[in-house]
Amino acid sequence: MVSSKRFLLALALALTTLSGPSFPAAQDADSQSSNKSSSSLMVRRFALHYTGSFKKVSADEITQRLTQKGLFPVVEQPYDQAKLELIKNEIKRIYKEKGIAVIAESVLNSTNTPRYVEVFIEVYKQ
Repeated sequence: MVSSKRFLLALALALTTLSGPSFPAAQDADSQSSNKSSSSLMVRRFALHYTGSFKKVSADEITQRLTQKGLFPVVEQPYDQAKLELIKNEIKRIYKEKGIAVIAESVLNSTNTPRYVEVFIEVYKQ
C-alpha cells in the first residue's frame, strides 16, 4: 500500500517533469556498461520511489539541493550515468544529514518514444 507521503512526493516530482507512459522493459541503470549507446538517450521522466517506512525528506528540499549542486533538472537532457550516480550520492547525503541511512538504486525504463527513457531512483532504509 502506498503511503500518502510517498504519493505526494512522487506527485511533486512528477509535476516537475514531463510524464510519459511506462513500459515493463526495465533495466537497472547501474548495469548499463555501454556509454556509447546511453549517450544518445534522452530522459523523458525522473522520479523518486520510496520503499519501506521511514521519515521522508520533502521533494522541495531534494529538488533545491540537487539544483544547487547543478544536478537538476535532468528531464529533456541527455541520459548521463555519471550524473545519476552523483544524484544518488547526494540523496544519500541528504538523508544522512537527517540521521537516516538509506540506499538509492537507479532503474532505467524504456518508453514508447525512441531514444527516450524514464529514470527512477528507488530509495529505501538500510
